[in-house]
Amino acid sequence: MAKTYKMKQCDQNIVIIQGRVGSDPKWKEVGEGLVTFSVATSERWKDKSGEWQEKTEWHNVAVFGKNAGYLNDKIKKGDIVLVKGSISSNKKDDRVYTSIKPDPFGGVKVVASAEDDGSQPAASVVDEDDLPF
Repeated sequence: MAKTYKMKQCDQNIVIIQGRVGSDPKWKEVGEGLVTFSVATSERWKDKSGEWQEKTEWHNVAVFGKNAGYLNDKIKKGDIVLVKGSISSNKKDDRVYTSIKPDPFGGVKVVASAEDDGSQPAASVVDEDDLPF
C-alpha cells in the first residue's frame, strides 16, 4: 500500500540568485562580524521590434557570524556567486531596505572568479569528420 503525504502550507522564505558581485565586500565589527555586498542579476529579451532589452536588478546580501570573515576574504568585485537564503526587510527613515541573509551552511558559493583569465579550455563542438575513427 502506497503512503500518502499531506501537504502543508508553503510558508518558507527561500530565495536563490546567481549574479555578479557589484563591489568588494564591506566588513563591519558587529558581534562575530558582518560583511555586506551587492549582487547584480540580469535578464535579456527581444522587444516587439526585435531589439534586445536588458534589465538589471541589484540585491543586497548581509552575512553575519563566522562565515562573514571567510567571505570577506574570498569574494571580490566581479565574481559570479550563487546565493541561497532568505529575504529580510528593515525600515529606516521611512524607507524599506531589503537584503538577502544567506543560509549559514553553504549559502554563498563562488561560481567563477573575476580573476579567471580564460586559460581554462572552453567547451567546443567537434565535427564528426575531424574524428580519427
